[in-house]
Amino acid sequence: MNINKSSLFFLIAIVLIPLISCKKGSDDPAISFRSRNQRLEGKWNIVESNFVRTLASNLPSPDTSTTKIIFNDGKGIQEVKTSGVVVNSLNYVGSAQIQFNKDGSAHYDESSNVSGTTIQVGCDATWSWIQSGKSKQAMMIESGNGSSLGYLFSGGNFTITKLSHKEIVLESKYTGVNKDASTGEINTQSTVRYCRLERAD
Repeated sequence: MNINKSSLFFLIAIVLIPLISCKKGSDDPAISFRSRNQRLEGKWNIVESNFVRTLASNLPSPDTSTTKIIFNDGKGIQEVKTSGVVVNSLNYVGSAQIQFNKDGSAHYDESSNVSGTTIQVGCDATWSWIQSGKSKQAMMIESGNGSSLGYLFSGGNFTITKLSHKEIVLESKYTGVNKDASTGEINTQSTVRYCRLERAD
């Protein structure tokens, strides 16, 4: 059977279009033979987890406080600043893993040492896609009781900027404004999270 070049290109395009359309995150692989669920399932090491929260208040005088928790390659630092001055700083070492299961359940394990205090965490959790259908660009990771998963990784709502078989990158940004009706005080809170995971199994 003879197939001309244009027919061959057409057949290749038909095969590749569904594969390329699986790309959701900005850094996802262009082509993957695994579904997003299949890429997510398994055990992952949390190799980087950054958290920055800024709280700005206009009363009684303008004031800004920042909490920063930076974890990378097993080491981290927590730093709290008020009006640009460091008021608390802690160094820590640790490791964390999360297991995503096919049924939407998850399990989180963490071992860390913060300024000489050892913290061991093991808890059941859940994960779910925030969007329905094929729009799987964001996910929720939470513990069963709604509390933080651990010190190194708290969980929450994330946009997935990368989901490959070997690496996941999660990001979230939140800004909220509160006004006290009695005093007129306005508090603005901004929270930025970033987490990178590498496959452990």
